[in-house]
Amino acid sequence: MPRIEYTNDETRALEEAQGSDGRINVSSRADGRGYYNSRDKSESYSLLYNDANASINDFVVYLKNAKTDGKHIVIRSVQVNSEVLSKFSFVTVTGVAGGGTARTAVNLNQAGVARDATITALATADSSSTPMSNLTADKEIDHIQVAAGGYGEFKFQDQLRLGQGQAVAIRMDAGTADSQVFGVIYFYFE
Repeated sequence: MPRIEYTNDETRALEEAQGSDGRINVSSRADGRGYYNSRDKSESYSLLYNDANASINDFVVYLKNAKTDGKHIVIRSVQVNSEVLSKFSFVTVTGVAGGGTARTAVNLNQAGVARDATITALATADSSSTPMSNLTADKEIDHIQVAAGGYGEFKFQDQLRLGQGQAVAIRMDAGTADSQVFGVIYFYFE
């Protein structure tokens, strides 16, 4: 009977498998990279934002990779909720954000070693009084329309990466002034 030697990924011990009829039975898992990052590195996060009074051309959330160790931010998905019919753009931005309200990302591995999320994250709490400023939209990555009282999602499936010093934001392109926009950004460092 054939034998196969392999290294156990949990214990690192050398083990041997033996099959039958010249074959070996195996199983596999197809979890995403974010799952393994959360489990093994504890650097997977959610960033909630809530703009109580968003208006057209407001940036409702801003996320910048401020790490200095060369790690990238990998964005999995971004959810947007709006109380009115609205259109949004997900854009790269330049400039140093001013105004807004600082937000802290939550580590998704609450059972593991929570690591500090070295990011710059701003979201406006009230666009009428403290809108984000000093940002210039650079590249438009995606657009969505959200129905009144509805939900939309930018789905990047771990494809959008931000290098050191790079930033993205969500801009409200159309809708009713002084309406609530809120949601979450799911990302991890790699």
